[in-house]
Amino acid sequence: ISMLPGAGAALGDVQVDEKDLGRVEAIIRSMTPSERTDPKTISGSRKRRIATGSGTRPQDVNKVLKQFSETQRMMRSLSEGKSPIPGLSIPGMRATKPKKKKKR
Repeated sequence: ISMLPGAGAALGDVQVDEKDLGRVEAIIRSMTPSERTDPKTISGSRKRRIATGSGTRPQDVNKVLKQFSETQRMMRSLSEGKSPIPGLSIPGMRATKPKKKKKR
Protein backbone atom coordinates (compact mmCIF):
# COMPACT_ATOMS: atom_id res chain seq x y z
CA ILE A 1 0.00 0.00 0.00
CA SER A 2 2.88 2.33 0.71
CA MET A 3 3.79 2.08 -2.98
CA LEU A 4 0.57 3.85 -4.03
CA PRO A 5 1.06 7.56 -4.66
CA GLY A 6 0.04 9.46 -1.53
CA ALA A 7 -0.86 6.33 0.44
CA GLY A 8 2.37 6.27 2.42
CA ALA A 9 1.80 9.79 3.69
CA ALA A 10 -1.92 9.23 4.30
CA LEU A 11 -1.42 6.03 6.32
CA GLY A 12 1.54 7.22 8.36
CA ASP A 13 3.51 4.58 10.24
CA VAL A 14 0.99 1.74 10.11
CA GLN A 15 2.66 -1.52 11.13
CA VAL A 16 1.55 -4.83 9.62
CA ASP A 17 1.99 -7.87 11.86
CA GLU A 18 3.15 -11.05 10.11
CA LYS A 19 0.90 -13.14 12.39
CA ASP A 20 -2.13 -11.16 11.24
CA LEU A 21 -1.23 -11.78 7.60
CA GLY A 22 -0.90 -15.49 8.36
CA ARG A 23 -4.35 -15.55 9.97
CA VAL A 24 -5.90 -13.76 7.02
CA GLU A 25 -4.27 -16.19 4.62
CA ALA A 26 -5.51 -19.18 6.66
CA ILE A 27 -9.04 -17.77 6.68
CA ILE A 28 -9.03 -17.20 2.92
CA ARG A 29 -7.62 -20.67 2.25
CA SER A 30 -10.39 -22.18 4.39
CA MET A 31 -13.03 -20.66 2.10
CA THR A 32 -14.43 -22.48 -0.90
CA PRO A 33 -13.82 -20.91 -4.32
CA SER A 34 -17.45 -19.76 -4.47
CA GLU A 35 -17.15 -18.12 -1.04
CA ARG A 36 -14.03 -16.28 -2.21
CA THR A 37 -15.86 -15.13 -5.33
CA ASP A 38 -18.97 -13.94 -3.47
CA PRO A 39 -18.34 -13.39 0.25
CA LYS A 40 -21.95 -12.27 0.72
CA THR A 41 -22.97 -15.94 0.61
CA ILE A 42 -21.10 -16.70 3.84
CA SER A 43 -23.66 -17.42 6.56
CA GLY A 44 -23.05 -17.93 10.27
CA SER A 45 -22.55 -21.69 9.94
CA ARG A 46 -20.07 -21.15 7.09
CA LYS A 47 -18.19 -18.60 9.21
CA ARG A 48 -17.91 -21.20 12.00
CA ARG A 49 -16.63 -23.78 9.49
CA ILE A 50 -14.07 -21.32 8.08
CA ALA A 51 -12.95 -20.37 11.61
CA THR A 52 -12.54 -24.03 12.59
CA GLY A 53 -10.64 -24.80 9.40
CA SER A 54 -8.31 -21.84 9.84
CA GLY A 55 -7.76 -22.24 13.57
CA THR A 56 -9.31 -18.83 14.29
CA ARG A 57 -12.52 -17.51 15.82
CA PRO A 58 -15.70 -16.52 13.94
CA GLN A 59 -14.99 -12.92 15.03
CA ASP A 60 -11.71 -13.07 13.10
CA VAL A 61 -13.57 -14.25 10.00
CA ASN A 62 -16.04 -11.36 10.42
CA LYS A 63 -13.11 -8.93 10.70
CA VAL A 64 -11.53 -10.20 7.47
CA LEU A 65 -14.86 -10.01 5.64
CA LYS A 66 -15.40 -6.45 6.88
CA GLN A 67 -11.88 -5.43 5.81
CA PHE A 68 -12.53 -6.91 2.37
CA SER A 69 -15.81 -5.02 2.06
CA GLU A 70 -14.15 -1.73 3.09
CA THR A 71 -11.26 -2.28 0.66
CA GLN A 72 -13.70 -3.09 -2.14
CA ARG A 73 -15.65 0.12 -1.38
CA MET A 74 -12.44 2.15 -1.35
CA MET A 75 -11.28 0.71 -4.69
CA ARG A 76 -14.68 1.49 -6.20
CA SER A 77 -14.38 5.10 -4.99
CA LEU A 78 -10.86 5.37 -6.42
CA SER A 79 -11.99 4.04 -9.79
CA GLU A 80 -14.71 6.72 -9.87
CA GLY A 81 -12.09 9.39 -9.25
CA LYS A 82 -13.11 9.98 -5.63
CA SER A 83 -10.56 9.60 -2.87
CA PRO A 84 -11.75 8.12 0.45
CA ILE A 85 -8.40 9.08 1.99
CA PRO A 86 -7.24 12.71 1.67
CA GLY A 87 -4.18 12.97 -0.58
CA LEU A 88 -4.74 9.57 -2.22
CA SER A 89 -6.19 10.63 -5.54
CA ILE A 90 -4.52 8.80 -8.40
CA PRO A 91 -4.36 10.61 -11.74
CA GLY A 92 -5.87 8.67 -14.60
CA MET A 93 -7.93 6.35 -12.36
CA ARG A 94 -11.27 7.81 -13.36
CA ALA A 95 -13.70 5.33 -14.82
CA THR A 96 -14.29 5.94 -18.48
CA LYS A 97 -17.77 6.02 -19.89
CA PRO A 98 -18.45 3.40 -22.54
CA LYS A 99 -18.87 4.84 -26.02
CA LYS A 100 -22.37 4.77 -27.42
CA LYS A 101 -22.93 2.73 -30.53
CA LYS A 102 -24.21 4.64 -33.52
CA LYS A 103 -27.61 3.61 -34.83
CA ARG A 104 -27.83 3.02 -38.55
